[in-house]
Amino acid sequence: MTKVYVSSTFADLKDFREAVYRLLAKVPGREIHAMEDYVASDERPLDRCLQDVAACDVYVGIFAWRYGFIPRDGNAEGLSITALEYRKAGEVGKQRLIFLLDPEAPWTPGSMDLRTGDGEGGKKIEALKKELGLAHMTSLFKSPDQLAGLVSAAITKWEREHAPQSPAAPASSATPSISQIREIRNSLLLAFAPSDEALAKQVAEACRTWVDKPLLLSKTALFARDEAGLAALEEHAARSCAGLVLLTPTSLDQLRPQSPQVAKVLAVIQARTGTIGGLLADVPAAQVPATWRLQPAGQIATPMVAETTLTPLREWIEGLMPPWGARLVGLPVSVFAMNKVEVEALDGNPDIVGDQLGKAVQAQYVKIRNELAAAQVRWTERYRDRREEWQPFGPGAMGAEQIVGSIVSGINQRRPPKLRNRQIRAQWYPFDAVLEQESGQDTSLFKVYQDVARAGCILLIDELSLFHPGLKQALTNSPFFNNDQVALVTVSPFDPARAAINEVLETEARKKLAGAFTRFASDYDPQCELAVGEERRLKRWLHTSLPETVLSLREPPPDPEKIRAFKDEVGPAVGLPGGEYPWGGGGQS
Repeated sequence: MTKVYVSSTFADLKDFREAVYRLLAKVPGREIHAMEDYVASDERPLDRCLQDVAACDVYVGIFAWRYGFIPRDGNAEGLSITALEYRKAGEVGKQRLIFLLDPEAPWTPGSMDLRTGDGEGGKKIEALKKELGLAHMTSLFKSPDQLAGLVSAAITKWEREHAPQSPAAPASSATPSISQIREIRNSLLLAFAPSDEALAKQVAEACRTWVDKPLLLSKTALFARDEAGLAALEEHAARSCAGLVLLTPTSLDQLRPQSPQVAKVLAVIQARTGTIGGLLADVPAAQVPATWRLQPAGQIATPMVAETTLTPLREWIEGLMPPWGARLVGLPVSVFAMNKVEVEALDGNPDIVGDQLGKAVQAQYVKIRNELAAAQVRWTERYRDRREEWQPFGPGAMGAEQIVGSIVSGINQRRPPKLRNRQIRAQWYPFDAVLEQESGQDTSLFKVYQDVARAGCILLIDELSLFHPGLKQALTNSPFFNNDQVALVTVSPFDPARAAINEVLETEARKKLAGAFTRFASDYDPQCELAVGEERRLKRWLHTSLPETVLSLREPPPDPEKIRAFKDEVGPAVGLPGGEYPWGGGGQS
């Protein structure tokens, strides 16, 4: 991976930095740092800037007519941050690529120290540019696109000259960093039918100028049906900021007979990216099945797509993209809670608890339900059509999805140092897929959920839902159950002060979540919190656990059962002592 540090003054060169970032980011395997990683001003934290300069492979310096912000502390020479970054790169022996604004390029007078009087009336920036010209072969630029092309060519040349001469070590031999595991590298997943490939490429070409991350085009995503197809879809969706479907009359006629399967594919994209839009080409919106739940992203006419007709699509995309230069890490989240139909069935017929879980458990459930009724707690109204909409702290309060979203937003605004300039994107894994696996109705997503649980995720558990026999059984048999890599929190419908009735609930929860209770009570695992009874406490736990879970994400270890099955199938490996067999996982687990 090539780490590039882009240095410049802030406001006057913002468009130029953006153009450079967009073009460099289109090549996989590059990590780009710019001042947007810190704060939206020249007054960025000097120590962190210099640390990042020292950690980069290549320093890119862009200079125009401003000297820039001069920090006071520890800066006896009175140098600007931009000048300090340039010098730091030289001190640690980094390659320095210098780009200067062409003196003939038109420029806003308000962005020139010569006119504003800053930087000793322009003397400092003139002295710095003279120093740069004597020390380096510099390149002149007039426009953002020209600069981006010059920088891209220079970086490509550096990478070619510094490519490793010996074969790289296997990927499994290295410990993946936070930038590798579940990092969202694509701005958009564009799904289309093979018959629409030419149009999809035309649309993608226009989209490339609006986003700072590559686009991922897929002519197979809409047709994912089996485990392998859905695993590929998962990989694409989990690495994208948003999803977009291109529909023409031909592809719509092809997909409509497969409407339930298409709806499932689109639901996966929606859950992972948060958004799935429909770009309709010569297709009336009324013809698109409502079950696909596509957001309107624009309508176009073919065969020629005019740029003006893409304006709604551009606005839709730009409204969804994270801030320019943001690096996102997807964090899997799942909610274990009843939906509206399930809670109505349970509340209307408590005997289903006794029939499947035993009369003693039913008695405990009835006792809790009566206590809630006596306290006038409208507990059944907390459950909605979607499990993610469950309102842990009463009807009208924030839903689980909203609570997680608010904490994620707060963390991203504060940018804790431990995330190393990454931001979190919550990616949802609905528990319905686990129920379908348990019933045998659909097992195609089993491997996806198994890998998610092994890699690390957040699980929110409604303690009352543990009394629902079907849900309880599905949780017990799921990859989430008693998994130390899963950060989990259980939510109680009671105020912690109501010790007597809460003890009843805890007794049942302890039986069903024995591993979690061990983590909570004996191992003091901060990633496991039980019997949370108030919103502030849940938010506090999420605020701590979300970044920690991001840091603990790991590549899913190999499945021992599949390894054993492979060994049984091929027999003892030839040439290896003891019948050992080769594989790329780096060790058994």
